[in-house]
Amino acid sequence: HGLKQHTFHGEAGAVKETNIEQARTHLKAITDGYHPCDIFNMDETGLFGRMPPGRGLATHCMSGLKSEKTRLSYAFTVNALGTERLPPLIIGKSARPICFGQKSPRIGPYFYDYWWNKRHG
Repeated sequence: HGLKQHTFHGEAGAVKETNIEQARTHLKAITDGYHPCDIFNMDETGLFGRMPPGRGLATHCMSGLKSEKTRLSYAFTVNALGTERLPPLIIGKSARPICFGQKSPRIGPYFYDYWWNKRHG
């Protein structure tokens, strides 16, 4: 039937090529005044470490599980030459996340901080 599984990627089609080229030109004008070792890039990603899988193998249909939405945000930072990498930044809402076990989240080659708001938490 020609069916395949596809992953859809947000609003990628909404960006105009001319806007991308203008932004690149503007960014190049800004960064030309700096040495590449002084230009850093930071990327953020999220991890839902306790969320059960959304699919699996079974001999019969099974009811689903309630999604666990506990999220850790990770930020990784490196300079343009790749010669300097800052310790990863991890942000969560628990002061002592279960994933660190008995270890303190303050010990390790990373920086962990937490944020929790009673009103929205």
